[in-house]
Parts: sequence; C-alpha cells; structure tokens
Amino acid sequence: MCQIRVNLRRWACLLAALACLLALLPLPAHAAGAASKVVRVGWYEDAYNITGKNGERSGYAYEYEQSVAAYTGWTYEYIKAGWSDLLQMMKNGEIDLMAGVSYTEDRAQDMLFSELPMGREIYYLYADLTHTDISASDLRTLNGKRIALMKTSVEAAQFYQWEEDHGLHLQYVWSNSFEQDKQQAQGREIDCVISTETPGWVEYGMSAIAQTGGSDIYFAISRTRQDLKEELDHAMRKMEFDKPFYADELYQRYLSASYTPVLSREEQDWVTQHGDIRIGFLTSDAGISTYVPESGQLVGVINDYITFASDSISNQKLDFSLVGYDSMEEEVQALKDGQIDLIFHFAQNPYVALSGGQAQRLALARTLAHPRPVLVLDDPFSALDRSTEDAIFAELQAYARDKVVFLISHRLYHFPQMQQIIFMEGGRTTVGTHEELMGAVPVYRQLYESQTGLKGGEGA
Repeated sequence: MCQIRVNLRRWACLLAALACLLALLPLPAHAAGAASKVVRVGWYEDAYNITGKNGERSGYAYEYEQSVAAYTGWTYEYIKAGWSDLLQMMKNGEIDLMAGVSYTEDRAQDMLFSELPMGREIYYLYADLTHTDISASDLRTLNGKRIALMKTSVEAAQFYQWEEDHGLHLQYVWSNSFEQDKQQAQGREIDCVISTETPGWVEYGMSAIAQTGGSDIYFAISRTRQDLKEELDHAMRKMEFDKPFYADELYQRYLSASYTPVLSREEQDWVTQHGDIRIGFLTSDAGISTYVPESGQLVGVINDYITFASDSISNQKLDFSLVGYDSMEEEVQALKDGQIDLIFHFAQNPYVALSGGQAQRLALARTLAHPRPVLVLDDPFSALDRSTEDAIFAELQAYARDKVVFLISHRLYHFPQMQQIIFMEGGRTTVGTHEELMGAVPVYRQLYESQTGLKGGEGA
C-alpha cells in the first residue's frame, strides 16, 4: 500500500509539471483567443479563382488560401477586379494579399513576396484552329494574327521574347482579365491568346500549339502588412512539411488541361477532299478484328475504336471504311502504296512500318511532347539526313532555351554550338567548349574535321 501511494504521488507531480510546461508554451496565433485577422484578398476570375453559378468559390488559389487559413486563423474578404487593377491596388495598399503572382525586381519594389512559391505555371499559346488558317505544324501562319495579352504580366514579357526568337509578328490585343479574353474569343475578336495551362479554352475552340514560357508563382503581400508575411511564410513552411505534394494536387485538379482535339482548317479541307479514312485490319486477329463465319459480321475492339474515333474531334465527324487483309505483310505494303491510311492494330509496335528516319523523328517528337526541365537525348539525329538534322536542331535550340539538355552523339556537326562538351575516349574524360577541345584533344579534332570537312577552327 505504501508503494502504491508513492507511485501515485510521483504521477501527480509529473502531471502537474506537464501542466505548468504547457501553460508556458506559446499557442498558435489563431488558437490563443485573439480575434481573427481579416485579410483583403485580390480576386480575378481564371483557373486560380473560380466563381460558380450559385456564387460558390473554388480554384487553385482559393483552396491554397483556405489551407493557409487553417494554420493562421485568417478570415478573408475577397475583392474582385482585373489583373492589372489588382496589382495597382496592391501597390496602393487597398488589398493585403494576392495569389499566383510571378516575382520580378520591379514588382518587389512595390510589394512583398512569400518566401516559398505556391507552385509553378506554364504559359501556352492557344490558337483558334477552326476559324483561322493557323497550323500547329507551321508557326509562320501566326504572322499578323490577333493575340490577347495581359500587358503587365510576366507571360506577356516572355511571349515577346518567344515571338522574337521565332521571327514572328502578331497583332497585340490588350486584356485585363481571363473573362475579357473569353468574351473576345467567343466573339472571334482574337485568333489566339497567351494563357496558363487550363481546360477552359477548349469550349471556345482554342488548342495549345506552343509553350512560350513559365514561372514560379508566389503570394504577393502589401508592403504595409509585414505581419501577414511572417505568418504566411510560417504557414507555408508547415504546409511544405505536412503536405509536400499539395501544389501538384491542385495543379492536376485545376490547371492540367484535358484537351478536346480540333482540326485546323487545313486538316478539315483534307478530310473533306479525301473522304472516308481507310483502315486496314487483319481478318483473323483474335480479340481485335475477326469475322464470324456464320454471319460474316466483324467483331472485336476495332468496332469500339471506330465508335470512339468517329466523334473524338469536337469540330468534325470522321467517317471510316474498313479494308481486311490476311497478313501483316499485305497490310504494310498497302499502307506504303497509299491504298489505306492507317492500320489497326499493328503488333503494338508503331516503328515496324516506319523507316529508320521516320521512327527517329517519331521518338524525338514523343520525347519533346511533354515539357521537362532536363532532357537526355541519346543520338537523336541517327538515321536522319543532314538537312533534316539541321532543321530539327534549330527547333530544339528554341525549344530548350529554359531547359538543360544532355545530347549524346557521335555526330559532331552541331558541337560548336554546344555550351559544354564532355568527350570520352579510352577511359578518359575531357570537358570544355568546342574551341578548347579542338586545341587540346587530337582525336576530337580529327573526328570533327573528318565529319565536317572543315580544317582547324573553321566553322567553330
């Protein structure tokens, strides 16, 4: 009994000590009993800030702000205006917080920025391929077209450089909001627009045809509200630890576009003139395409494909005709002779029916179709003729302006234009520019001269 009393005293003392310790620890600002801070937040309609038909709010920025409030206890008062107007209101101290703002030195003179970015956005050129002669495969068709831009935005500044790099000249139509851009597109007052990735343009017949830039985005804070910046930075650091993939989840939910394909005018003309798209298939490909002997009916997933593909283009119904073959060799020959337009399906290997150069271009196109900050290209110009290699390299240079590219190749034609070269031979590695390797590595010099026909420093 004595031992039990001693143990109870010890536990009582321990609990009392813990209670004293907890009383001394600071509570979070929103849990300390103080009144919640009211934060005036800029609201501009786009994929970051969405207002539903019944006034309900959602969007990338809105959800991020609600998560911040869970840490800070803030209450928001939303103030709606155009993008440029909100930036001016931020400078004037008329709003306290604004989401989705790219950092620039000029802006940093007038407003504060969160310590951490709230995400990254990519800028695309969306074009009306249905009502214009713009072709995604020929950027020169953009010349003279009307393009909507937000004048004071970073996406516009990056577009000017992209336009210059590609030797293009478009007519600028100034805009102050996503809503204004949509109205102009609906009224066909513009032919294209620069915008962040968003599924919102599909309903207006706009398709993304080029990436023009990208930027980290931050919360901008009024210079008069240093208190908000400190609380916001603390909350975002906690969020990065608690929910490390939160920004990626929001991007997939609100910004990642699910595009409905549209045909350009050129493609529509081809379909009209060509008529039915002719599909070759094997007459006894189990599960894919097989004739039922009793009825002569064609069964298999080919029927599902045609049903799906017929209405897969938003601005054009597609018609198909089927041509059966007994062997794969007959199919391939028919495709080469122009008797059919495509094969369904082809041994699950699209490269079999292609020449080496065609397969190489297809593989490179697939690699570049999805923007990535770092690219590793292993001998991408093999099986290509020199003129095609030159053309692709020129496009690759423009595409990779803001990326890191590791190009592995034994063809040295374009090495003088590389920033750094890693030359490996006989277990030894030498790093330098083209000029440095020409002077320091005899084997490199011999390879370059034998391939290009140039001597010494010519062409370097």
